[in-house]
Amino acid sequence: MLNKNKSPVNFFFNYLLVHPQFFFTYLLLLFIAFVLLYAGKLLVNEIPNTKYLIFGTLLVFLYISYRHIRLINYRYLYTESQNAINTRNLFTNMVTHEMRAPLTAIRGYASMIHENTEVNFAAREQAMRIDQSAERLLLIVNDLLEVARLQSGKIQIIKSETDICKLIRDVTDSLSESAREKGITLSHDLHEIICSIHTDGKRLQQILTYLIDNSIKYTESGSISIVLAISDKYVEINVKNIGMHVQDEDYKKSFAPFFRVESEDVSKITGSGLGMWITKQLIDLLGGRVAVEPIKNTGRNVIVSLPK
Repeated sequence: MLNKNKSPVNFFFNYLLVHPQFFFTYLLLLFIAFVLLYAGKLLVNEIPNTKYLIFGTLLVFLYISYRHIRLINYRYLYTESQNAINTRNLFTNMVTHEMRAPLTAIRGYASMIHENTEVNFAAREQAMRIDQSAERLLLIVNDLLEVARLQSGKIQIIKSETDICKLIRDVTDSLSESAREKGITLSHDLHEIICSIHTDGKRLQQILTYLIDNSIKYTESGSISIVLAISDKYVEINVKNIGMHVQDEDYKKSFAPFFRVESEDVSKITGSGLGMWITKQLIDLLGGRVAVEPIKNTGRNVIVSLPK
């Protein structure tokens, strides 16, 4: 990466060493400058105030040259930063892919030990904790993989007619046990309306899972309800969370990458802080929008609007 304290002139000469094709361009500009100086010397005694004109022309020439050097500087910095980002994404992709296989194997062996009745109770309990820890780590790895795909533009959106009511029922059913363990009431209000919309069902299911799972994580006790409303052009999904206490300033940061609420109550909650950011990116890819509204003194309401 380029040293920010390096002067433009030093950068210019170093850049010419790396990109010699620009040398002839600046050689031509230097030749033009000498021609102007020589013409000024010839005309200065014949035309009044010519020296001021020549001096002004040289100043303009020097200013344009300086600006051109800065533009080269900016282009070089941009190229270097893009290369660094691509290298980072490649590294993240490689590491996370390599981690998935051993983590899956760890979970498999831990599950075998836990289910083996010939193993003593203490060992089975420890195997269960290993499985739970590996599962949490695998979720973080999957989040990092999803971020890498989003940043590299490899996420494909395939839209088709999708039954959104069925998706909501499936997601709430799959997460109902997690909610029940914390004493949280998880429900949905679908009103048996026409549920068919044109969207990517796989990505919408992912969005719903992130939103509801996030609500369960950050709620100690209370209720979570999913309310659906469909108009002529849009479908609106409200994930209402009663019992989640978040500061007003934290609502604005809800979809920032790696953001987590700073509180003793949530310090023990595991996660990468990427779930809501990934949710926002997926909603954008589906052509929708998302907003968070605080429910006074009781919780929050996440509103997802998607084109029908």
